[in-house]
Amino acid sequence: MDRLGDALESLHMSTDRVLQSNGLAAITSRFTQVNMNQSTELVTNAEVLNCRLLPFDFRDVGQALWYEITKNYIAYETKRGQPPKIREDGSIRQAFTMELDDDGVPTKIQFRYVGDRKIEQNRQVVVLSGQNQLVQYLGKTTDGAHIKEKFWFVLSEMRPGVTVAKICTDMSIQFDCAAPNHQQFIDRFCGLLVRDKQLGLESAFQGIEHSLILV
Repeated sequence: MDRLGDALESLHMSTDRVLQSNGLAAITSRFTQVNMNQSTELVTNAEVLNCRLLPFDFRDVGQALWYEITKNYIAYETKRGQPPKIREDGSIRQAFTMELDDDGVPTKIQFRYVGDRKIEQNRQVVVLSGQNQLVQYLGKTTDGAHIKEKFWFVLSEMRPGVTVAKICTDMSIQFDCAAPNHQQFIDRFCGLLVRDKQLGLESAFQGIEHSLILV
């Protein structure tokens, strides 16, 4: 967890460069795109890009987004002995194992995340860093697939009362060794990860809109 936490400041510093390089910086309307690139036989990179317009003040969206992200997290405190709590503008961490349904094939992944946010005058930026591992596939225990993840959530004011939310999810999936039907497994597993990210993001936006409509 400490190594993941050390990367957060670097993620914040790279925010504008990342949005420029993937084209999100120039987009101001609803947008979704998935980019897949197999750099080697054992390494695949997946990038999920989203842009969404929300009819709420960006500060309110930032608060609602932070709640959606932190509601299942524990506090990530650097000082030992400090009681657990969710800070107003601090760092968070989470470790859990989730079972995903891959068209009837139970798949278990161990997730480990750290994240924090920066509140600026004209925008809010949330970054997450993850290091995850496939632990079960086809009912068999395995440790041959590792996933490094980086997330950027950038909220800014498009005009008074309207927020533009730009989200970049970058995943690097590394497999320890090739196996029979290796490419088929890679394609299926990477597709599962992308669908999980898209569903998670959609759920977060539904939670944000629901909470702000009720205010």
